Amino acid sequence: MISPECEEGFTLLEVMISLATIMLILSLVTPILSILSFHTEYEQPLAVRQLRNFLQEELNQSRSYTFTKQALTIIDKDKRQVLIEKDGNVIKRTVDGRGYEFLLQNVRNLSFEKEVYTADIKVVMENEERYEEHLHLPGK
Repeated sequence: MISPECEEGFTLLEVMISLATIMLILSLVTPILSILSFHTEYEQPLAVRQLRNFLQEELNQSRSYTFTKQALTIIDKDKRQVLIEKDGNVIKRTVDGRGYEFLLQNVRNLSFEKEVYTADIKVVMENEERYEEHLHLPGK
């Protein structure tokens, strides 16, 4: 006769604890893997992000703006005309046709595409890296 203390196997409680532990580990691993493999905007060079933020701020504080395929023209709050365009291998900003400020260097191509509520900026660098940024257009 076999006594109950000598039987081998797992009790229901042991199986439930094991399954709960496995489920807990799996629920923690999934977010960690997605964080490790998730691509963020921080992979872009700082200069490209700064260009996007600068243009967004210019648009937010403007009286009006117009887009062409290659340039952005802004009338600022002081009624000055601000032109942002590619010149050679740089993106530059000029105010009332005088002076200039370099916003981004080593640029091969710059293009703007205006949508209803947004504008897309496409930048191709000389090393063939491509970036696309979206600007939210303020209602004027």
